[in-house]
Amino acid sequence: MKHDLFLSYRNVSYTWLWMFLLANFLTFSNSVFSQNYGLRDDDGVNVPTLTYWYSEQSSDITEKGSQFNAKNLGEISILTLKGASVKVWKITGGDVTGAQFKYKVWKDSETEPTEYTTRQVGWSSNDYDDGNLVLQTWSNFGSNIEIATGLTGGTYSLKIVFAISGTGMPGIVENGPFTATFQIPVVSSAAEILSFEFDEQDGTADINSAFGKVDISVVHGTSLLSLVPTILLSPGATIEPESGVSQNFSSPVEYTVTAEDGTTQKVWTVTVTEAPQKYSVTFNVDMTPAINNETFNPASDYVDVAGTFNSWAGSGAMALYSGNIYTQQTGAIFTVGQEIDYKYRINGDWETSEFPGGDNRVYIVIEGNNIINDTYNQLSIPEPAEITFANLQWPNNVTVEPGTNVDVYAQIVVEN
Repeated sequence: MKHDLFLSYRNVSYTWLWMFLLANFLTFSNSVFSQNYGLRDDDGVNVPTLTYWYSEQSSDITEKGSQFNAKNLGEISILTLKGASVKVWKITGGDVTGAQFKYKVWKDSETEPTEYTTRQVGWSSNDYDDGNLVLQTWSNFGSNIEIATGLTGGTYSLKIVFAISGTGMPGIVENGPFTATFQIPVVSSAAEILSFEFDEQDGTADINSAFGKVDISVVHGTSLLSLVPTILLSPGATIEPESGVSQNFSSPVEYTVTAEDGTTQKVWTVTVTEAPQKYSVTFNVDMTPAINNETFNPASDYVDVAGTFNSWAGSGAMALYSGNIYTQQTGAIFTVGQEIDYKYRINGDWETSEFPGGDNRVYIVIEGNNIINDTYNQLSIPEPAEITFANLQWPNNVTVEPGTNVDVYAQIVVEN
C-alpha cells in the first residue's frame, strides 16, 4: 500500500497537518515507504525554487522546478544561478542533515554527464516547530554559479535536481530533474576584410586574404592625403584604425583586424593608387548610303553601336545629330591606348549590322577628344600619311659597287 506524504499546504493549519503526518507515520512506520522527513511540495511558492538571471533580463527570476522545466532561454552570453530555497519537514525520530542543489550542463553534440555537480544548501530557519513536527527552510546557497562562462558556441542543456538527506529512516528525497536549454552564440575566429571602399574609388578593391593585402584605385585627380574608407569585416571582428576614419594613403597603410573571439589578429596592408585619366568617345555615323539603298528608314528604324565597351549588347538608339548623321557619346571610361572593337547595327539586329560576318571596326583611344566619324557599312578612306620623323639606322656608311646589292635599314614615324 502506497501513501503519499507530499501534501498540499494551502488553507491547512499546521496543527491539523502535524496530526495527519504523525498519524500516517505511526500507522505506516513499519512499511518501506515510511519516512519521517521529506521535501515540501505543495504546488505553491514554498516548493523548492531556483533563483537565476541570464542575459538581457531586467531582474532575477525565482521559480519552482516545474516552471523552469522545458524552458528555452534563447541565445545568451551569461547564465547565473543565484540561489535555491528548499522547504523540508521532519517528525520525531528523524533529522534533516543536509539540503542539496544538483546540476549538470552539456552540449547537444556531447553525451550527458553521468554525475551531477552538487552544491550544499545550508539551513536558514525553522518555520514551524511544536516539538513533534518541524518545517524548515534551507536557502543558504553560497556564491553564484556562472553556468555560461567558458562555453563555446552551440546549444546546451541545464538539468537541475533538489534533494534532502537525513537520519531516522534511510534514503534521500528528490524533486526533479528539470531541464532547460539555451544557446551560446558561435564566436568567429575570422579576421578578414570583406570589402574596402572609398566614395572616390575607381573600380572594386582587389582583396588578397592569403597575403593580407588590399589594392584599390581612386578617380584620377583625387588627393591621397585624406581619404575616408568604409570597411566591412568578418562578423564580430574589430579593426584599427577604425572604418570611417580619414587616413593619408600617399603610402601604404597597415590595418590590424582582431577576430570576434580575440584569438586571431591579422595585419593588412592597404595600397591606394590614382587611376589614369579616362576619356569619353563620341561615335558619329552617316546613314546616307543606307537611306539611299532603302535599308534604313529614319521614320521607323534606329541605329545603335555595339562593341567591347558595352559587351556587344548595344547602346540603344543613337540620337540624330544633323542631316543623316547619328551620334552617341560614352562616359569617361577609356584610358589612352585602349582598343575599342565595334560595329553599327540597324534596329539592334546583327542580321542588319554592317559588314555581316566581316571584321569589326577598331579604334585606339588617344589623349584629349576622341571623335569617330564613320559612314554606315563603309570603311573610311584614310588621309594621306604624313612622315613626321625619319633617319638612317644602319649601316653608317657603305661602298656600293656597280651591279651589287646593299641592305640599308631606316626608321620612319607616321602619326597614328
